[in-house]
Amino acid sequence: MLLALISPLALAAHPLPPYTAALAPLPDRPFRGVALISRAGATLWQYQQLAAADLPPRFVIGSLTKQITAAIVLREVDAGRAQLDAPVGKYLPQLDPAWRSQVTLRQLLDHTAGLTGDAGPPSTPPGSQFAYSNRGYDLLGQVAASSSGQSYAQLAKEVFQLCGMHSAAMQDQQPRQPGLHEQEDGALLPGKGAVAIASGGIVASADDLVRWQACLHGGKLLSSASYRAMVTPSSERPHRWGTLAYGLGLQISQADGLLEYSHSGYTTGYIATLTYYPASQTSMVVLESTSWRSSDIVRAFAPHDSLRALLRQHLQAPSAISQPG
Repeated sequence: MLLALISPLALAAHPLPPYTAALAPLPDRPFRGVALISRAGATLWQYQQLAAADLPPRFVIGSLTKQITAAIVLREVDAGRAQLDAPVGKYLPQLDPAWRSQVTLRQLLDHTAGLTGDAGPPSTPPGSQFAYSNRGYDLLGQVAASSSGQSYAQLAKEVFQLCGMHSAAMQDQQPRQPGLHEQEDGALLPGKGAVAIASGGIVASADDLVRWQACLHGGKLLSSASYRAMVTPSSERPHRWGTLAYGLGLQISQADGLLEYSHSGYTTGYIATLTYYPASQTSMVVLESTSWRSSDIVRAFAPHDSLRALLRQHLQAPSAISQPG
Protein backbone atom coordinates (compact mmCIF):
# COMPACT_ATOMS: atom_id res chain seq x y z
CA MET A 1 0.00 0.00 0.00
CA LEU A 2 1.40 3.38 -1.05
CA LEU A 3 0.33 6.60 0.62
CA ALA A 4 1.82 10.07 0.25
CA LEU A 5 0.20 12.78 2.35
CA ILE A 6 1.06 16.48 2.48
CA SER A 7 -0.77 18.91 4.72
CA PRO A 8 -2.74 21.48 2.66
CA LEU A 9 -1.99 24.05 5.36
CA ALA A 10 1.70 23.41 4.97
CA LEU A 11 1.52 23.80 1.21
CA ALA A 12 -0.41 27.05 1.50
CA ALA A 13 1.89 28.56 4.11
CA HIS A 14 5.27 27.46 2.82
CA PRO A 15 5.98 24.90 0.08
CA LEU A 16 7.64 21.76 1.37
CA PRO A 17 10.82 20.37 -0.18
CA PRO A 18 10.48 17.23 -2.32
CA TYR A 19 10.69 14.88 0.66
CA THR A 20 9.27 11.92 -1.21
CA ALA A 21 12.17 12.10 -3.67
CA ALA A 22 14.57 11.60 -0.75
CA LEU A 23 13.16 8.09 -0.33
CA ALA A 24 13.86 7.14 -3.94
CA PRO A 25 15.23 3.62 -3.72
CA LEU A 26 18.73 2.61 -4.57
CA PRO A 27 18.78 -0.01 -7.35
CA ASP A 28 18.81 -2.89 -4.87
CA ARG A 29 17.38 -1.20 -1.77
CA PRO A 30 13.66 -0.33 -1.95
CA PHE A 31 11.97 1.61 0.86
CA ARG A 32 9.43 -0.41 2.87
CA GLY A 33 7.89 1.41 5.78
CA VAL A 34 6.63 4.77 6.99
CA ALA A 35 8.25 8.20 7.00
CA LEU A 36 6.65 11.19 8.72
CA ILE A 37 7.50 14.84 9.40
CA SER A 38 5.45 16.81 11.90
CA ARG A 39 5.49 20.29 13.43
CA ALA A 40 4.09 20.82 16.93
CA GLY A 41 2.18 17.55 16.62
CA ALA A 42 0.61 18.33 13.23
CA THR A 43 1.60 16.05 10.34
CA LEU A 44 3.16 18.03 7.49
CA TRP A 45 4.19 15.14 5.28
CA GLN A 46 3.87 11.37 5.39
CA TYR A 47 4.88 8.54 3.08
CA GLN A 48 3.86 4.95 3.53
CA GLN A 49 4.84 1.81 1.63
CA LEU A 50 3.76 -1.18 3.66
CA ALA A 51 4.75 -4.79 3.18
CA ALA A 52 1.39 -5.98 4.51
CA ALA A 53 -1.54 -3.61 3.94
CA ASP A 54 -3.80 -5.73 6.15
CA LEU A 55 -1.59 -5.24 9.22
CA PRO A 56 -1.21 -2.04 11.30
CA PRO A 57 1.76 0.23 10.50
CA ARG A 58 3.64 -0.79 13.65
CA PHE A 59 7.32 -1.67 13.67
CA VAL A 60 9.95 -2.89 16.12
CA ILE A 61 11.77 0.39 16.83
CA GLY A 62 15.13 -1.10 17.82
CA SER A 63 17.39 1.24 19.76
CA LEU A 64 14.85 4.07 19.72
CA THR A 65 13.70 2.03 22.74
CA LYS A 66 16.74 3.34 24.62
CA GLN A 67 15.14 6.80 24.90
CA ILE A 68 12.15 5.21 26.60
CA THR A 69 14.30 3.08 28.90
CA ALA A 70 16.37 6.12 29.84
CA ALA A 71 13.21 8.05 30.68
CA ILE A 72 11.89 5.14 32.76
CA VAL A 73 15.12 5.13 34.80
CA LEU A 74 15.03 8.92 35.18
CA ARG A 75 11.45 8.70 36.42
CA GLU A 76 12.79 6.34 39.11
CA VAL A 77 15.35 9.04 39.95
CA ASP A 78 12.58 11.65 40.13
CA ALA A 79 10.64 9.36 42.48
CA GLY A 80 13.65 9.11 44.79
CA ARG A 81 14.06 5.38 44.24
CA ALA A 82 17.26 5.54 42.16
CA GLN A 83 20.34 7.73 41.89
CA LEU A 84 22.25 8.43 38.68
CA ASP A 85 25.66 8.17 40.28
CA ALA A 86 24.91 5.14 42.43
CA PRO A 87 26.60 1.85 41.50
CA VAL A 88 24.48 -0.61 39.57
CA GLY A 89 25.21 -3.21 42.24
CA LYS A 90 23.04 -1.25 44.67
CA TYR A 91 20.01 -2.29 42.63
CA LEU A 92 21.29 -5.57 41.16
CA PRO A 93 23.40 -7.20 43.90
CA GLN A 94 23.52 -10.45 41.93
CA LEU A 95 26.00 -8.92 39.46
CA ASP A 96 29.70 -9.77 39.53
CA PRO A 97 31.25 -8.22 42.68
CA ALA A 98 34.41 -7.53 40.68
CA TRP A 99 32.72 -4.62 38.88
CA ARG A 100 29.17 -4.04 40.19
CA SER A 101 30.38 -1.26 42.52
CA GLN A 102 32.43 0.44 39.76
CA VAL A 103 29.71 0.99 37.14
CA THR A 104 27.08 3.69 37.76
CA LEU A 105 23.62 4.16 36.30
CA ARG A 106 24.83 7.31 34.53
CA GLN A 107 27.62 5.33 32.84
CA LEU A 108 25.11 2.74 31.66
CA LEU A 109 22.89 5.50 30.30
CA ASP A 110 25.64 7.32 28.37
CA HIS A 111 27.40 4.12 27.17
CA THR A 112 30.63 4.70 29.09
CA ALA A 113 30.30 1.65 31.37
CA GLY A 114 32.50 -0.48 29.11
CA LEU A 115 30.09 -3.45 29.11
CA THR A 116 30.56 -4.23 25.45
CA GLY A 117 30.12 -7.99 25.47
CA ASP A 118 27.18 -10.16 26.36
CA ALA A 119 28.92 -11.08 29.59
CA GLY A 120 32.10 -10.44 31.52
CA PRO A 121 33.68 -7.39 33.13
CA PRO A 122 34.00 -3.92 31.53
CA SER A 123 36.37 -3.91 28.55
CA THR A 124 37.45 -0.32 29.32
CA PRO A 125 37.59 1.57 32.64
CA PRO A 126 34.03 2.67 33.52
CA GLY A 127 33.47 6.32 32.65
CA SER A 128 36.52 6.57 30.40
CA GLN A 129 35.09 6.36 26.88
CA PHE A 130 31.99 5.73 24.78
CA ALA A 131 31.36 2.07 23.99
CA TYR A 132 27.86 1.32 22.70
CA SER A 133 26.19 -1.28 24.89
CA ASN A 134 22.86 -3.04 24.47
CA ARG A 135 23.76 -5.05 27.55
CA GLY A 136 23.97 -1.85 29.59
CA TYR A 137 20.42 -0.87 28.65
CA ASP A 138 19.09 -4.31 29.43
CA LEU A 139 20.63 -3.90 32.89
CA LEU A 140 18.92 -0.51 33.20
CA GLY A 141 15.60 -2.18 32.53
CA GLN A 142 16.35 -4.56 35.39
CA VAL A 143 17.39 -1.65 37.62
CA ALA A 144 14.08 0.15 37.07
CA ALA A 145 12.17 -3.05 37.80
CA SER A 146 14.17 -3.59 40.98
CA SER A 147 13.83 -0.04 42.30
CA SER A 148 10.12 0.27 41.47
CA GLY A 149 8.91 -3.22 42.30
CA GLN A 150 7.18 -3.35 38.91
CA SER A 151 8.13 -5.10 35.70
CA TYR A 152 9.75 -3.21 32.87
CA ALA A 153 6.61 -3.87 30.80
CA GLN A 154 4.43 -2.25 33.48
CA LEU A 155 6.70 0.79 33.69
CA ALA A 156 6.73 1.17 29.91
CA LYS A 157 2.93 0.86 29.78
CA GLU A 158 2.66 3.76 32.23
CA VAL A 159 4.81 5.87 29.93
CA PHE A 160 2.78 4.86 26.87
CA GLN A 161 -0.47 5.85 28.60
CA LEU A 162 0.93 9.13 29.88
CA CYS A 163 2.19 10.06 26.41
CA GLY A 164 -0.84 8.86 24.46
CA MET A 165 1.14 6.17 22.63
CA HIS A 166 -1.95 4.08 22.01
CA SER A 167 -0.45 1.29 19.91
CA ALA A 168 3.00 1.02 21.53
CA ALA A 169 3.71 -2.25 23.32
CA MET A 170 6.29 -4.85 24.15
CA GLN A 171 7.47 -6.92 21.20
CA ASP A 172 5.03 -9.68 20.21
CA GLN A 173 2.15 -8.11 22.18
CA GLN A 174 0.82 -6.29 19.11
CA PRO A 175 0.52 -7.30 15.43
CA ARG A 176 3.09 -5.49 13.33
CA GLN A 177 4.56 -5.28 9.87
CA PRO A 178 6.53 -8.47 9.04
CA GLY A 179 10.28 -7.94 9.05
CA LEU A 180 12.93 -9.09 6.59
CA HIS A 181 16.68 -9.30 7.19
CA GLU A 182 19.15 -9.05 4.31
CA GLN A 183 21.93 -11.63 4.24
CA GLU A 184 25.41 -10.87 2.93
CA ASP A 185 24.54 -12.57 -0.36
CA GLY A 186 21.51 -10.31 -0.79
CA ALA A 187 18.89 -12.89 0.20
CA LEU A 188 16.01 -11.60 2.37
CA LEU A 189 14.95 -13.87 5.23
CA PRO A 190 12.32 -13.28 7.95
CA GLY A 191 13.52 -11.13 10.83
CA LYS A 192 11.68 -10.97 14.15
CA GLY A 193 13.32 -7.99 15.85
CA ALA A 194 15.28 -7.59 19.05
CA VAL A 195 15.78 -10.41 21.54
CA ALA A 196 15.87 -8.15 24.62
CA ILE A 197 13.17 -5.54 25.26
CA ALA A 198 14.80 -2.71 27.26
CA SER A 199 17.58 -2.18 24.73
CA GLY A 200 15.53 -2.45 21.55
CA GLY A 201 12.31 -4.46 21.63
CA ILE A 202 9.44 -1.97 21.80
CA VAL A 203 6.87 -1.94 18.98
CA ALA A 204 5.32 1.39 17.94
CA SER A 205 3.86 3.40 15.07
CA ALA A 206 5.17 6.65 13.65
CA ASP A 207 2.28 8.50 15.31
CA ASP A 208 3.27 6.97 18.66
CA LEU A 209 6.78 8.33 18.27
CA VAL A 210 5.56 11.83 17.40
CA ARG A 211 3.54 11.76 20.62
CA TRP A 212 6.56 10.40 22.47
CA GLN A 213 8.70 13.34 21.37
CA ALA A 214 6.02 15.88 22.32
CA CYS A 215 5.66 14.22 25.73
CA LEU A 216 9.36 13.95 26.49
CA HIS A 217 10.49 17.32 25.16
CA GLY A 218 7.31 19.08 26.25
CA GLY A 219 7.99 18.47 29.93
CA LYS A 220 5.20 15.98 30.62
CA LEU A 221 7.39 13.05 31.60
CA LEU A 222 10.42 14.14 33.63
CA SER A 223 11.45 16.76 36.14
CA SER A 224 13.38 19.68 34.69
CA ALA A 225 16.57 18.36 36.32
CA SER A 226 16.19 14.88 34.84
CA TYR A 227 15.30 16.21 31.39
CA ARG A 228 18.32 18.52 31.51
CA ALA A 229 20.54 15.55 32.38
CA MET A 230 19.08 13.57 29.47
CA VAL A 231 19.80 16.27 26.85
CA THR A 232 23.17 17.43 28.21
CA PRO A 233 26.20 16.00 26.37
CA SER A 234 27.87 13.40 28.57
CA SER A 235 30.02 11.47 26.10
CA GLU A 236 30.92 11.50 22.39
CA ARG A 237 29.91 8.94 19.81
CA PRO A 238 31.61 8.30 16.45
CA HIS A 239 28.82 8.19 13.86
CA ARG A 240 28.31 8.23 10.10
CA TRP A 241 26.89 11.77 10.55
CA GLY A 242 30.16 12.80 12.19
CA THR A 243 31.05 12.86 15.88
CA LEU A 244 27.88 13.27 17.93
CA ALA A 245 27.45 14.13 21.57
CA TYR A 246 25.52 11.59 23.61
CA GLY A 247 23.39 12.42 26.61
CA LEU A 248 21.31 9.82 28.44
CA GLY A 249 19.66 7.74 25.73
CA LEU A 250 19.85 10.55 23.15
CA GLN A 251 22.30 11.69 20.49
CA ILE A 252 22.85 15.44 20.43
CA SER A 253 24.08 17.56 17.52
CA GLN A 254 24.50 21.31 17.17
CA ALA A 255 26.08 21.18 13.71
CA ASP A 256 25.32 24.19 11.51
CA GLY A 257 23.73 25.91 14.50
CA LEU A 258 20.76 23.51 14.48
CA LEU A 259 20.08 21.75 17.78
CA GLU A 260 18.99 18.17 17.10
CA TYR A 261 18.15 15.25 19.38
CA SER A 262 18.20 11.88 17.66
CA HIS A 263 18.68 8.15 17.70
CA SER A 264 18.59 5.31 15.22
CA GLY A 265 17.69 1.67 15.58
CA TYR A 266 18.85 -1.50 13.86
CA THR A 267 17.58 -4.93 14.77
CA THR A 268 16.87 -8.09 12.82
CA GLY A 269 14.07 -7.20 10.43
CA TYR A 270 13.71 -3.50 11.26
CA ILE A 271 15.57 -0.17 11.10
CA ALA A 272 14.49 3.23 12.39
CA THR A 273 15.53 6.87 12.71
CA LEU A 274 14.04 9.51 14.98
CA THR A 275 15.07 13.18 15.11
CA TYR A 276 13.70 16.21 16.96
CA TYR A 277 14.43 19.91 16.51
CA PRO A 278 13.27 21.81 19.62
CA ALA A 279 13.46 25.30 18.12
CA SER A 280 10.59 24.47 15.75
CA GLN A 281 9.12 21.42 17.56
CA THR A 282 9.76 19.41 14.39
CA SER A 283 9.89 15.62 14.41
CA MET A 284 11.12 13.22 11.75
CA VAL A 285 10.24 9.53 12.06
CA VAL A 286 11.40 6.80 9.68
CA LEU A 287 10.44 3.17 10.36
CA GLU A 288 11.24 0.29 8.00
CA SER A 289 10.51 -3.42 8.05
CA THR A 290 13.72 -4.52 6.33
CA SER A 291 17.14 -4.54 7.99
CA TRP A 292 19.54 -4.13 5.11
CA ARG A 293 22.94 -5.73 5.71
CA SER A 294 24.89 -4.01 8.45
CA SER A 295 28.22 -4.40 6.63
CA ASP A 296 27.13 -1.38 4.52
CA ILE A 297 25.42 0.81 7.11
CA VAL A 298 25.49 3.87 4.83
CA ARG A 299 23.40 1.99 2.24
CA ALA A 300 21.16 0.55 4.96
CA PHE A 301 20.19 4.02 6.18
CA ALA A 302 20.52 5.88 2.87
CA PRO A 303 16.90 7.09 2.56
CA HIS A 304 16.76 7.95 6.26
CA ASP A 305 19.88 10.07 5.95
CA SER A 306 18.72 11.70 2.72
CA LEU A 307 15.43 12.70 4.31
CA ARG A 308 17.21 14.05 7.38
CA ALA A 309 19.61 16.08 5.24
CA LEU A 310 16.75 17.61 3.27
CA LEU A 311 14.78 18.41 6.43
CA ARG A 312 17.81 20.02 8.06
CA GLN A 313 18.37 22.12 4.95
CA HIS A 314 14.74 23.23 5.08
CA LEU A 315 14.88 24.06 8.80
CA GLN A 316 17.90 26.26 8.25
CA ALA A 317 16.01 28.35 5.66
CA PRO A 318 15.04 31.81 7.05
CA SER A 319 11.27 31.14 6.84
CA ALA A 320 11.29 27.54 8.09
CA ILE A 321 10.95 28.34 11.79
CA SER A 322 8.54 31.25 11.52
CA GLN A 323 6.12 29.55 9.15
CA PRO A 324 4.77 26.00 9.47
CA GLY A 325 5.84 23.61 6.75
